[in-house]
Amino acid sequence: RAASELMNLRRLFQFLPATADVFEARIVISQHIVGKQTHDAHLVAFMQVYSVSNIVTFNVSHLQGFSGVTVMNPSEL
Repeated sequence: RAASELMNLRRLFQFLPATADVFEARIVISQHIVGKQTHDAHLVAFMQVYSVSNIVTFNVSHLQGFSGVTVMNPSEL
């Protein structure tokens, strides 16, 4: 069932490749990010590389500190 759900998601969303540019974004180093917040920084690196400024997430507080990112909670849309 999980494989079927993943296929459904692939039809609904555009997936961006993890290019070298994403890994070279240096956001983790430039903002001295450590621990679990590195996952959030990785998302922001994708956003920067692909010129995405808005993100919808339930974890609003995790992404509010990054510049150039507009964070929206789905419950407020």
